[in-house]
Amino acid sequence: MSKGARIAAEARKYISERAMKKTLRLTDNGSSNRHLGSSQSTFASGGRKLIYSSDRNGAPNLYLMEMHTLDSTQLTDAKGIFAGGAWYCDKRRELFYWERDTIKSVDVDSLEERRIFTAGHQGGSLSVSVDGRFIAYGVQCEKVPGFAEDARGRWVLMVVSAVDGAAFPAVEMPFPIGRVQFSPTDPDLIIYEWDGPIRQVPQRAWATDTSGLTGGPIGPQNPNEARGAPFFTFSGERIGYHGMRFHTRNNDGTYFVEETAYVFGLIKPDGSGQTQFECHGPTGRCRMNYAEDLFVCSQGGRADKPGQSVALLRPVGRGGAVFDPIFYHGGTSGEWLAPQFRPDDSGVIFTSDCEGHADIYITSVQ
Repeated sequence: MSKGARIAAEARKYISERAMKKTLRLTDNGSSNRHLGSSQSTFASGGRKLIYSSDRNGAPNLYLMEMHTLDSTQLTDAKGIFAGGAWYCDKRRELFYWERDTIKSVDVDSLEERRIFTAGHQGGSLSVSVDGRFIAYGVQCEKVPGFAEDARGRWVLMVVSAVDGAAFPAVEMPFPIGRVQFSPTDPDLIIYEWDGPIRQVPQRAWATDTSGLTGGPIGPQNPNEARGAPFFTFSGERIGYHGMRFHTRNNDGTYFVEETAYVFGLIKPDGSGQTQFECHGPTGRCRMNYAEDLFVCSQGGRADKPGQSVALLRPVGRGGAVFDPIFYHGGTSGEWLAPQFRPDDSGVIFTSDCEGHADIYITSVQ
């Protein structure tokens, strides 16, 4: 198959003890299929379309599924595509992605491709501003031409014009930059994460404008607290996160960590208005629904069900929360899951390899 090829619906009802709600398996072709990851929405056109990747032709390429028919169209036909780092911009109706060391886009209607910027390296996952003007990603300084030798080991947040491909470094930091995400409402606001082991990073969530002139840490972390995987809510008014509170004990020059509480919460981009909840186990990556009253996460293992589950996370009482599992993924890596809500909040989409290879599932929350 090649670009523009139409693929008949593969979806079928998924009936298994794994599924605790009504579940549909959207892909079923014996290859690896994944929805877009947890920092960006995998849906387009208000939820009427779904963007995903598949290596059904031997290499990862990008596809568009019509949610009313569940038929798909192949959008790209190339080798070297970093499908996990793609980002769709509704304003431009373009899907942006890495093809080896070059940022490209494809128009989802005409399938016309544009070469935007050849970087000489492949950066991390892309994010595109809501107005379609800018692209941002994180990369190690030594991979970027023009940086001094003493910049080795540092990272830079690159900003690229989606119009003419002009690129410039906005922020340089002495730590790995990950989870770059533009605000869904403010085209000048970017959040990113100081990536690394969650217990060893003193401040994970950061913000900047596209020029790099304003910004800084979002809500400084307290000692012995870790808050990771920041994401914008769909309104753009708040940033969600998950993490833990813990303490360490020294022992003959070594230390070990004793976890005391798992947390998740919300905070405004300026660091104010923090609301935090405690739960009885690790949440993994979280996302919030469009109504902003319910979370979904990849829940950690329990004694009765070891491994990962897709679970709703419901705030209750004063600062508490309970898990409501809706799909049991099992013992393989929870990195597959990356659950997120449909735009109408009726269901949750995720990727699971519970049947031997990665496929995309959608399950009801009712």
